[in-house]
Amino acid sequence: MLLQTLKKTKFYSQNLRVIFNTQWLLFDKFLRIGIGVLLNAWMARFLGTEDFGILRYAVSLVSLFIPLAELGLSTIAVREFLNPRSQKYQLVGTIFSLKLAAAAAAVIGCGVVAFFIDKEENLLRILILIISCGMLFQAFDVIDYWFQSRIESKFVVVAKSVAFIISSSIKIYLLLSHASLIAFGMALIADSILNAIALIVIFQWRKNFLTRSKISLELAKSLLHSSSPLIFSGIMKIVFLRIDQIMIKIMLDASELGIYSAAVQLSEGFFFIPMILHASVFPTIVEAKEQSLELFYQKLQTFYNLLALLGYAIAISITISSTIIIGVLYGPEYSRSANLLAVLIWSVVFINIGVGRSAFLISMDMTKFHLFSMTGAGILNIGLNFVLIPVFGLTGAAIASIMSYGFAGYFSSFLYRPLFKTGIMLTKSMLYPKFW
Repeated sequence: MLLQTLKKTKFYSQNLRVIFNTQWLLFDKFLRIGIGVLLNAWMARFLGTEDFGILRYAVSLVSLFIPLAELGLSTIAVREFLNPRSQKYQLVGTIFSLKLAAAAAAVIGCGVVAFFIDKEENLLRILILIISCGMLFQAFDVIDYWFQSRIESKFVVVAKSVAFIISSSIKIYLLLSHASLIAFGMALIADSILNAIALIVIFQWRKNFLTRSKISLELAKSLLHSSSPLIFSGIMKIVFLRIDQIMIKIMLDASELGIYSAAVQLSEGFFFIPMILHASVFPTIVEAKEQSLELFYQKLQTFYNLLALLGYAIAISITISSTIIIGVLYGPEYSRSANLLAVLIWSVVFINIGVGRSAFLISMDMTKFHLFSMTGAGILNIGLNFVLIPVFGLTGAAIASIMSYGFAGYFSSFLYRPLFKTGIMLTKSMLYPKFW
């Protein structure tokens, strides 16, 4: 009886920590989304569809190299920090070194891409070089992983919120002073630098010191072995997230990309919700697996149900109000973005359940499947864009994106027998997401 009481108390305390952690993460993201949406809309209005399209094209090209800079270590690192046998400072030092070296290689890769771009688009080449340097500062994200594993994201939220407010103030100044497109590209680097500084400060304040960090070649090899499937799947994920924008610029023009990007930014603004829930819930899912498979699958089904419900709520509400949202935020020049937003927002449903499924894949050390699903989604997106853009224009690109999201997060589950059960659980969550 006493043992059961203690377990219930521990379960309640654990869930309470998850709730508080999620609330802090939600506060951070709502702050960023709230201010970010307004700033992006203001920037889009100021730059116009063509210059805004050029900026988004540069960001899309650089983003293709982000998975290389991240090395697929985010969730792997959290899992390793949760391991009671791990040496924490050795993990910090090794992960930081790996990410910094990878980011340097990614910046060089961006430089090669910029070199081969037509010299007549010199502005685009400069933007790519500037924006790519921001990846170097993402190595400090290892501090974020540390706090995630301890379900103490509130400290990171406070630090990053201060950095974000400063960064937003810089962008507001640039808008008021009618700055150049290059200046807005440099402001993107400021985001990364300020975030890195914020993480260092909060890490030191919590009596953790980067100077204690150590590097282990053996650990580095082990981490890369575990994360290698996630690196390639991350590359393919970015391909199917960004290839439509790159192909629109190539097959149509920068102005069309500007119109499309307005809808993409708004729809992707909701992708943070499942990521936050995953960051907060994943440690409890790992612990549930250690207790029993029954509890493990029970927690997963509840997680899937929650994600599906949130996806439907977002998609329906935004579809109904898409015309008003675009009109108020972006103005008449972007009016065509409204119909695109009404289509693209439904990708949230597949993104949500896909994030939920990733909790299962990582817990079961089945991360190699990420590579299969993302590769398939990337190939599907490229093929569909080639077919649909010439016929349906921007709407064709939106449809291609939805179908690719569906394959990546859901339909691919039925192409791999060990995931049949997960596919059925995801189907239940979309058809009947109950909580009792």
